[in-house]
Amino acid sequence: MRVVKVNPGICGYITELKVVSTENNYNYEVTIETECPHIVDFKNDLTTFNLLDETRNVFGQKIRDISLKHIRGSCIGCLIPPGILKAAQADAGLALAANADIQFIED
Repeated sequence: MRVVKVNPGICGYITELKVVSTENNYNYEVTIETECPHIVDFKNDLTTFNLLDETRNVFGQKIRDISLKHIRGSCIGCLIPPGILKAAQADAGLALAANADIQFIED
């Protein structure tokens, strides 16, 4: 199990993501705790995923499709979907658990 906190930026909707391995290291259940109104339908549609299926494409498969369905407009750069993938990768031993961020250097 991995729990990560995502600070997506100016919106201020700090989000806690929990990924829990189920049948094997590659099937995951996802729990998303957030106040973001744009993530409500996203989190209801994405309750499980298979990490190997997701890594076959650059931005995943199930996670990408659900993101495209629910996250739109200025929220298209939301960091929650990649946060889910990074948490599962670290849990499965496919990536090291390390903090990541995006910093704006100039206006």
